[in-house]
Amino acid sequence: MSTLTLHQSLSANYFGTKHVDQGTIMRAEQVQAFIDVTEHGSFAAAARHTGMKRSTLSAAVNALEDSLGVALFERSGNSLQLTAVGESVLPDCYRLLTSANRINKHCQQHLQGVESQLCIARDDALPEAFWRQVMHDLKQRYPLTAISVYLLPPKSTPSSCCVKRWISPLGCIPPKGRR
Repeated sequence: MSTLTLHQSLSANYFGTKHVDQGTIMRAEQVQAFIDVTEHGSFAAAARHTGMKRSTLSAAVNALEDSLGVALFERSGNSLQLTAVGESVLPDCYRLLTSANRINKHCQQHLQGVESQLCIARDDALPEAFWRQVMHDLKQRYPLTAISVYLLPPKSTPSSCCVKRWISPLGCIPPKGRR
């Protein structure tokens, strides 16, 4: 038995874990099933709440446990309890799903032709209330777009600050590299 295999075997016996199969990939749907079951306290309650079959949720959680190489729940009859490792990874699972949702939203925004970054050349000739409203409206309409605001020097014109293209009368320009 090789040293690595012996170490894995000892670890599995001592810590009650399995070797993680590097070929298995954790999926967002499995993580969501784990969270749903945790929040509702049982597979049956999670199934009722999500409209999914209990067996589908159970298979997803089992697949997640297999891909991670650990048991996330202690199962005893109909009783379900988070294991210590289940409790420790739960906050990361929430963050993982938040990130996955954000990635999907960024991609959908891109597919709709919305810029991911926007640079605005601000002219102080326009009142502060106007700029606050513009920023509020932009953030409401495009919450995932990063917005940078630059103050134009007095009496600047688009040609004097080397802007190749103005998108709107507000002075919006695409970020460097996107002109």
